[in-house]
Amino acid sequence: MAATRALLHPISGLSTLPRWGAHSRLEGVERGVWRRFVHDTGIRISNSLSGKKDPLIIPSQTHIIQWYTCGPTVYDSAHLGHARSYTQVDILQRILQFLGYSVDHVMGVTDIDDKIVKRASELQVTSQDLARKYELEFFEDMATLGVKPPSRVGRVTEHLPKIFEFIKGIMEKGLAYVAPDGSVYFDSVAFGDRKDKLNPHNHSPDMQ
Repeated sequence: MAATRALLHPISGLSTLPRWGAHSRLEGVERGVWRRFVHDTGIRISNSLSGKKDPLIIPSQTHIIQWYTCGPTVYDSAHLGHARSYTQVDILQRILQFLGYSVDHVMGVTDIDDKIVKRASELQVTSQDLARKYELEFFEDMATLGVKPPSRVGRVTEHLPKIFEFIKGIMEKGLAYVAPDGSVYFDSVAFGDRKDKLNPHNHSPDMQ
């Protein structure tokens, strides 16, 4: 990964290399210069922020791609939506591997939340036992579909102190509030107009 980090420094008078898929950064720039440092994989992916299909562009000296996937909340069996999502990810990663890249795929698994606690109580089992049962079932189902397992799995319960610290930081910035039941919610109003960027129906004309 050292080569990747080195490429992020200013080169040939250019402030930064383009972000992956940031096609707009290539416009108005001498493409011959960029081609020396980036590789267009030929893959086009949907950008949920802009609503466009952008090219997946990778720094030319990168050999390992770090990939994060939001995994399941393991309170019940996997469904068709899971199959569609993770099959798509698997296809993209296989194409990248065919092109010669290694993919370091980390999947986050939500193994504790209100749904898990409620379901565990209904079944009279521990939240941990319930989560492990459905996590194992999920990966078995994905294997049946031919989906490769991730390189690593990160579970919420393994990172609770860092999550609490992160939430505390958001609250200190005034961007979250505590509900009557003790839950903490992101305050979209406090975030201001910036929240509109996350709404695909509110894109400005220049983002279409």
